[in-house]
Amino acid sequence: TNLVTEERTRAVVSASELRALAPDRMGDALEHVIQNLARARLLLIEADAAGAAMVELAHESLIEHWPRLRQWLDEDEDEAQFRARLRAAAREWDQRGRMEELLWRGALAAEAGRWQAHWRAQADDHSSTGGFRRTVELGDRDQQFLHAVVAVAARVRRRRRQVAGAAFALLGAVAVVVSVLAVQANRAAARADEQARYAQERSDEAIQQADRALQQAIRARNATRMAVARENQADPTLAFALVRELEPAHPRGGQAAPNTAPGRWRELAQWAMHQGVARMVLEHPDTVESAAFSPDGTRIVTASSDNAARVWNADGSGQPVVLRGHLGTVRSAAFSRDGTRIVTASSDQTARVWNADGSGQPVVLRGHL
Repeated sequence: TNLVTEERTRAVVSASELRALAPDRMGDALEHVIQNLARARLLLIEADAAGAAMVELAHESLIEHWPRLRQWLDEDEDEAQFRARLRAAAREWDQRGRMEELLWRGALAAEAGRWQAHWRAQADDHSSTGGFRRTVELGDRDQQFLHAVVAVAARVRRRRRQVAGAAFALLGAVAVVVSVLAVQANRAAARADEQARYAQERSDEAIQQADRALQQAIRARNATRMAVARENQADPTLAFALVRELEPAHPRGGQAAPNTAPGRWRELAQWAMHQGVARMVLEHPDTVESAAFSPDGTRIVTASSDNAARVWNADGSGQPVVLRGHLGTVRSAAFSRDGTRIVTASSDQTARVWNADGSGQPVVLRGHL
């Protein structure tokens, strides 16, 4: 079958290549068979340009009409096709110095491995006959090429397994490191949460202590004011002023605490108000810095920390005239002698002269440092 190509045409094979198909003990027998077939005009033996003997079938028709040859080809067509590819590849490999780059890779190498295993199994089955047929069909060069292909494929598989093993080991190590880091991160987060809770508790405790201290200070100041007010009941105005300065206690949250004012402060405040302390109360949104009557006593001008001065009717009737324009606290205000104008002094380093009825624009006096 080595004299037939994959396409079932005549193949030209060197005699030495055919002799290489047989082991040493059968070389003479194979040579004798070749010579007999040539004499029977079934084979042609010719010399090539280099003088080497080349062997081929005498005619293409032998492929179809030589019963034994056709039977071998029909029984083993796939194997014959593979052997043809193997011989061609082995020949090129040998001619080019047996370069490893010319060895089959991938699917071809896998196919070579399957055929090698198949032939070994057949050789075991035919061990009683000495494995003559299998040895004749595959020469030394082809066997060496096949062994080299299978060896390289095995080496590639080992490398892949090693790489895969190293990759799995690396992934395992990374997983362990990540797990350790995750555990450490969870522990650190738990410690941070615990520290945050502890800090919050300490902060709440400090705020509560500050609130208690503030309430105690307010109670102490209020008690002092009440004591001084009781001692000065002969002066209802002073007593009333002290009662008005009582401070409500403000615990955390800004809500006034119940029952924090000193005892009997209401009674003292009501007593002072009934002593004729004041005939009326002129309410301001902020601190009143000064107050003065007009020359005729019918009006009152007040200076306030809300940056405004106000002109009131002395009997408390009507709404005040509000004099606005200062950029700071109005420290003092006074009427002119004829009562038609008002002068104010402010922390904005200016003085202003106003019409007492609030009409027009004030005269601004600048230059104070």
